[in-house]
This record gives sequence, C-alpha cells and structure tokens, in this order.
Amino acid sequence: MPLLWLSLAFLLGILLAGWSHASLPWSWAALGLGIALMLTGWLLRRVSALAVVLRRHPVLRVAPLALGIALLAGFARYALAQVPFTPQDIAFYNGSGAVEITGWVARAAQPESPSNRIALQVESLTLPGQAPQTVRGKVLVSLPAGASLPYGTRLRLNGELHTPEDSGAFSYSEYLAQRGMYAVMAYPRLSILPGWGGSPLLRGLDVLRRRAYALLQRLYPAPESALISGILLGWDDALPADLQNAFRATGTSHIIAISGFNMAVLAGVFFSLFRRLFSEWGALLAALIAMALYTLLVGAEAPVTRAALMSALALTAHAIRRSTGGLNALLFATAGMTLFNPFLPWDVGFQLSFSATLGLLLYASRLEGWARRITARFLPVRVAGAVAGALGEYILFTLAAQAATLPVILSHFGRLALSTLLANPLILPAQAPLLLFGEASLALGAVWQPLGHLLALPAWALASYTLEVVAWMARLPLGAWAVPAPPLWVVILFYLWFSATALRAMGLPRLDTSLRPTWLLLGLFGIAAVLWRQVLAGGDGKLHLWVSVQQDSVLTMVQTPGGETLLINGLGQARESQAFLGKVLPPFNPPLAWWILASPSAAEVQGGLGALARFAVRQAALCGGLPSDRTTRTLEERLAAAGTPWQEWTDGAMLRQGRFSLQARMPNAETCLLILQEGQLKLILAGNASPQELPDLSDFMNGVIVVNSDSAGEMWRQAGFSVLSVPQGGFLHLASDGNTLRIERSP
Repeated sequence: MPLLWLSLAFLLGILLAGWSHASLPWSWAALGLGIALMLTGWLLRRVSALAVVLRRHPVLRVAPLALGIALLAGFARYALAQVPFTPQDIAFYNGSGAVEITGWVARAAQPESPSNRIALQVESLTLPGQAPQTVRGKVLVSLPAGASLPYGTRLRLNGELHTPEDSGAFSYSEYLAQRGMYAVMAYPRLSILPGWGGSPLLRGLDVLRRRAYALLQRLYPAPESALISGILLGWDDALPADLQNAFRATGTSHIIAISGFNMAVLAGVFFSLFRRLFSEWGALLAALIAMALYTLLVGAEAPVTRAALMSALALTAHAIRRSTGGLNALLFATAGMTLFNPFLPWDVGFQLSFSATLGLLLYASRLEGWARRITARFLPVRVAGAVAGALGEYILFTLAAQAATLPVILSHFGRLALSTLLANPLILPAQAPLLLFGEASLALGAVWQPLGHLLALPAWALASYTLEVVAWMARLPLGAWAVPAPPLWVVILFYLWFSATALRAMGLPRLDTSLRPTWLLLGLFGIAAVLWRQVLAGGDGKLHLWVSVQQDSVLTMVQTPGGETLLINGLGQARESQAFLGKVLPPFNPPLAWWILASPSAAEVQGGLGALARFAVRQAALCGGLPSDRTTRTLEERLAAAGTPWQEWTDGAMLRQGRFSLQARMPNAETCLLILQEGQLKLILAGNASPQELPDLSDFMNGVIVVNSDSAGEMWRQAGFSVLSVPQGGFLHLASDGNTLRIERSP
C-alpha cells in the first residue's frame, strides 16, 4: 500500500505543476522543500512519542513526510521539463526561414494513408551561409502522397521549420508536444542519404510489418482487409471514410485503433479463451505472451506499449484476485511512465488507457461475481458459471471500461454514442476469434499462401459481420448526441466517487485517527502555499511589466496596480511560454482581464490561439489588419465560442483603470505601439518599430522605450530616447509605483 500512495502523490505533483504553470525556479524550490521535509522526518522519528504514532499503521509508515516528498518530486519533474529551447534544440529555429536538416525516419507513414507524414529524428541543421551544427529533437514532416520511407531511412531535407498550428478546439501543438515534437516542415525538398539510423531491431520489425500488410491485402478483399490490418497491425487508414465515420458514431473505434480501451477488453478476452485450454496460471502466462506478441506486431509505439502494459497489469491482478495489488501496479507503472514523459497525463490516449484499466481493475471481478449470484438463482451451478462468464467477458467487462472512460470521452469529444451500448455486445464476441483466425492466416499464409486463404475464410466472415453491424448501428436513429463537456471539477468528483465506491467494498484500510492532525497540518501547509503565491501575484499596488522574447513571438504581460492581468500577443512556443507564465501568474489559470493582439503577423495570431485555449479572457482587442487566412478565422471562431467580447482597435484606442492607462498608436496597418502610463511613468512598447516609421514622436517624449531587438534599440537611442531592449531569448521584469521605475530582472 505505501507504493500506491507514493505513486499517487507523485502523479498529483505532476498534475498540480501542469495546472499551475510550474517553472524552473519553482522546481528547485520544490526539491529544496522535499529535502527539508525528509530531514524533518528523520528528526521526528528520533522523538519516541512521534515515532510510536508513525508506526501504528503500516499503510502510513511512509506518510505524511514521504508523501510530501513524492508530491514535490512530481512537481519538480514537470517543472524541469519546461526548460526553454536552446540553440541545440531543433524547435529553436522555428520561423528562421529556409534551413537544411538531416536525420532518420523515427516513425514511418502508414501505407495508403491520405496524409503522408513522418517523424524525423534530427541529427544536424545548416543555416544559410553557416556550417552544419548538431541539434536534437523530432520534426513532423509532411510529404507528397506516394513517398514511401520505411523506419530508419536517412534523409536530407531543405525547407522551413514552423511551430505547429492549432485548429478550432483541438490543440495540435499540444498533441505533438506530448509526442516530443515541437516543429513541423511541409513538403521540403528531399534527398535520401546512404546508411540507416535508429534501432536494427525496430527496423526489422518495420520490414516484417510492411510485408504482413502486403500479405493481408492479398488474403482478404476490401474493406475487410482494411479492418483486419487495423486490428492486427494498427494500420487502419485504408478503411473507407464512411466506415470510419460509422465506427466513430457507434463508439466502437477501439476495435480498429490500438487504444487502451481495446487492449483492456482484449486482455480479458484472451484470458477467458486460454482458461478453456490451460490452468489459471497457464492461461495468465499465455494471455500475457499473446499480448506481448500483439504489441510487437502493431509496432510497439508508445501509446500501444502503454496500453498493453496497463492491460497486462489489470489482467494479472484479476487473475490473482488482488484488485488493490493491481491498483498498486497500475499507479506505479503510470508514475514510472510520467517520470520519463511528464506530459502523458494530458494525452487523450493515455487517459483512455488509464481509465479503462482502472474500470476493469475495480469492477470486473465484482460484476462477474454479481452475474454468478444472479444466474445461480435460476440455473444449475455449472450452467450459471458458464453464463456468468460469458456475460462478464462480452458485456459486463465492456460496461466497466465504458463507464470508466465516459468522462474522458465527454470531456474531449462532447459526444455520447448511445448505440455503443448495443454495438459493443454484438461485435465483441467476434473479435477474439477474428484475432486468432486473422493471426493464424497471416502466419500460415507467409509460409504457403493457399493455406492462409483457407484460414482467412472464417476471419473474413467475422470481419464482414463486424462491418455490417457497425454500419447498421450507425444508421439507427439512436446515433450520437452532442453533450456539453463537463467541467474539470465534475470529472474529478466522478472518479473520486467511482474509485471510492469500489475501494470501500474491497476493504481498503482507513486512516488512523491518531494521524489526522498531521494530515490536517500537511493539507493546511499546501493550501497556505497556494494562497500566498496567489496573494503575491495578485497585485501589490504597483505596475508590473514582463517581456519575454522567443524565436517566433514576443510575449508581454502587464499587471495593473489593481491586480488585473493583461496579456499582449500570443503564447508562441509552448515550453518557453509555460516557463514564462509560471514565473508571472498565480496558479490554476486565473482569468485575464484583457488579451491584446498588437501584432497582425501569422505567428502572433497562432500564438493567440494558444492563449485562448489556456485562459479565460474577459475582453479582447485586436490591433491592425489581421491576415485573411484559416488561422485568423479560427481565432475569431474561438473568441465567439468562448463568449469573449472583442474590439478592433484603431489609432488612439485606450483603456483606463485609475491612474493606469494603455493607449494604442498605429501609424500604419502593420505597426502598433502601446503606451502604458501610471502616474508620472510612461512606457512605450515599440516592438521592432523604429522612430523613422513614425510621423510624429511627440506622444513618446519623456517615455522609456521597450524594444525587442538591439538594432531597434540603437535607433531609438540615436533619436534621444531612453531605451530598454530585450534580446532574443531574453526576459525582462519592470516594476513602478508611478514615480520611479525599477528593473526587477533583466536578460
């Protein structure tokens, strides 16, 4: 049990860090506090009275000090992952124009995929007129259709690097960031280099997978071949669009996608099948081997491996009748995965994997026992056991996983597929034999194709049945209902209730009452820390200005003397922005009083989408003429969907709050300068504008010019102005009481 609580505390630390925009300084503070708690615990155990109390309950021998350390370790792990990009990172060069990169294919595109995209592991980058330099990171590369590049192929690409663009409510940049990619390149000039990169083992598996795909196309007709390829190999792009929509509408996409839901249910099916052939331990071993082979067959990519690991843990716990032991293993495995990738908790696939496995861990045995008791009232014992096993395998296990994943599905997709309650029980019984016959036909067909055709007949019939049922269910009037996404607190309450109900029935040990004061003090300490940070960031009667200059954008934050926050321009590169905001904002995403887009560039508009995705904005202002493209339309749609009123500012537009005012000056459509005034202080946010662009400089006299480059700063100095310049990658913090200006931090 201590392992469960420590893992849970570590995961909670990562979640709190993500929600509060933890930055590098906070990570060091968290580590320091963790060490202090550890030393305090060592001292407390030397006090006999307290030592007796801490030993009274075995569950809490590690608590509360070790739990505090685990919590802070999770907080620090996430914060340490927010280190800004450096010139050694490929994403540092986003927006730098034409570049040349070399690397090898880390993830190949699916055969017959309409979107031919590969993940390139970059080895070197060459800027125009410069020597090649070693860089690290992955780039998502879009290629013309028909360009087939297997895993490990070494490439030279000439093109432009860009930050991923978000579209609508879906944050594509965060989706790629969770997979370690912060840069994209579209349709570059491509040259294949000699040699291979990557792992020889994975390269061999990729070759085997492609040969298996080609064999399946010869063994099965379409569209059954596409379905079986998706189930066996994880390649489902060849499935026609109408059938893909039918699977989504009926909530059965887990059948063709290697998701956590699919793995969790199939783990139970494998175990039930092998129980008919072997002893319980033999069935468990055979099921685990089958899952391992299946994972290798479909590519063993991170989401698949994660889903297989969680499902294997759930299956083991179910087989040995140790639900809480399985919960220990689940949380420990999850903590281990987030140790390597702290962004996993925000990945939809991870959430589905975790919640489906949790549902099976907590409720599979209870539901099967309930079915046995009910059927035993009406049927002989032997028949009742068989009926209960079938109900559990094909219906109840599915319901447990569906109930556990429901909040995740509603939160991310906003759709409730009522037909899934009927579709899954109808098609799941066919999936286990479909897998077995499909794998058998593939294995024997590789030896002698006519034998593969023979075994393909039952697999084809089962695949055809699956497709017909899904298409028929999609045509029913039940369909899918649009459901408003539940707020985060509702999702959290559901999972607390969902878990507590099962754990109480399992007899989870209760906390010793003698330790309640210690737990209370630890909780009060955490609340006090959050409140103090909220207070310190909530306004001290001074004007504060923060400026962060990154590769593709300039992020500016203003805090008025009254404590209201104004964000100027967008978030730019995700990791730098989160690190920057972690230094500036109080935790838990407070609303922004204003968001002002002062630059009409495409990069800043894209950054604005990131701002709106993360924050609630009370009012918005857009300066100058925005580019007429898809990103701008998405921005306007996002503002309308959030109910955020917005204004199109022209020259002279102003907002006031007491002695504080902000005025926009726009000498032309491409230039917007912002004048901040507090008492006698005047700050002019000039960006990259030069004094030569302005017909009248009278409004800027007696002010301090804040610019984003040394070259612009030099021109303002020559014109006789006081200048503060923020270079590339720099960070500036100014504070003023209206009379004096203080530089709190400079680059």
